[in-house]
Amino acid sequence: MIKEIIKHKFIVLWLPVILYAGLIFYLSSIPSPHLPIEFPFLDKLLHIAEYAILGILLARAIKKTGEFGSGWKFYFLIMCIAFIYGLSDEFHQSFVFGRVVSFWDALSDGVGGFLGATIFRWL
Repeated sequence: MIKEIIKHKFIVLWLPVILYAGLIFYLSSIPSPHLPIEFPFLDKLLHIAEYAILGILLARAIKKTGEFGSGWKFYFLIMCIAFIYGLSDEFHQSFVFGRVVSFWDALSDGVGGFLGATIFRWL
């Protein structure tokens, strides 16, 4: 019975995080995306939005399964996870034709994770 509850909790809370991280990885595998509009810092805003969703999913999973449910540790943990995943994504993109590696993109990912955690706390 307890194993069933733990398994269900993992699927409900962590599977969305894993699937969304996989989607980010897949999208990063697409060579040289061209944005249809020109807007200053649009790529950074897209990174923030993309990782804000990851931040919301992480916040949900961490809050319901971990000890980091409140305070600055909660936000810091999610920001660090998003930033580190963003760094790994930038490394992954270094092998994809037409993609550019950018520390600023990874930093935007961390900001997005923090923003997502903040949004989650407001919900």
